Amino acid sequence: MRRWFQAVVLFSLVLSFVGCSDNTPQAPGPQADVSVEPPKPPPPPPPAMVEETPVEPAVVPAASPELTLPPLPPSYEPPRATTASQPAIALSAGVALPQTGPEGTLMSFSVDYRFTRGKPRSSGYVWVIQRTRGAPARQPVRLAEKGNLPILIMGWRPEQGPFRAHLEDHVGNKLSPSIELR
Repeated sequence: MRRWFQAVVLFSLVLSFVGCSDNTPQAPGPQADVSVEPPKPPPPPPPAMVEETPVEPAVVPAASPELTLPPLPPSYEPPRATTASQPAIALSAGVALPQTGPEGTLMSFSVDYRFTRGKPRSSGYVWVIQRTRGAPARQPVRLAEKGNLPILIMGWRPEQGPFRAHLEDHVGNKLSPSIELR
């Protein structure tokens, strides 16, 4: 029923444009402007905005077994890759700041990194933060070609420093020189 009604309305519109079907001349009179404009193309989409997503610092409990890798036996020698196939990473702007949290003192660490040779893999990197007194923290991280690594470690104190940091691959090969975190 609806289609029939639409067809009748469409047919009557066509007749009004063409004129009456009896071919009699029409008297001139005011006519409505029935010009039809072609549809305008939609505007182009706005350029893609690339927003830098701020990296939230990881919060690591001082004695978190799931984030600490098991110690390697003293006789363990990690496999060494050739220098050409091993990515080189430069660290800079190392920061170590004490913070007061709801459960006491914690340490905030940050370091900038940049690949100087090779390209980052999708996984398999470990950020190692060493302290003078106590076991080091070993945090798995995902790296881009350059960026910043932030972390909060609960239970660490400034007197356990000075602190040093470097990056390793998943088997313990050192990929960057150690730098001091100040």
